[in-house]
Amino acid sequence: MDTITFTPHAQEQMTARDITAEEVVETIVTPDYSRVGRQGRIIAEKDLETRILRVVYNEGQEEKVVITAVPVRKIGGGR
Repeated sequence: MDTITFTPHAQEQMTARDITAEEVVETIVTPDYSRVGRQGRIIAEKDLETRILRVVYNEGQEEKVVITAVPVRKIGGGR
């Protein structure tokens, strides 16, 4: 599996939103929905029972860099 790293912004947002690294990794590894967003970033979403999580990340050769993570109301939709 690729290495998953977190930008300082992602870490701040995860702390503020009470999102764990495990939830982010689960969303990246086994998303319910994913698409390519702006600047080629990957947007992955996962229903984690208590909430739906959206993770935005860049994918490199051997590394995924998490840009941000936010809870959303529905998969594939807005906030």
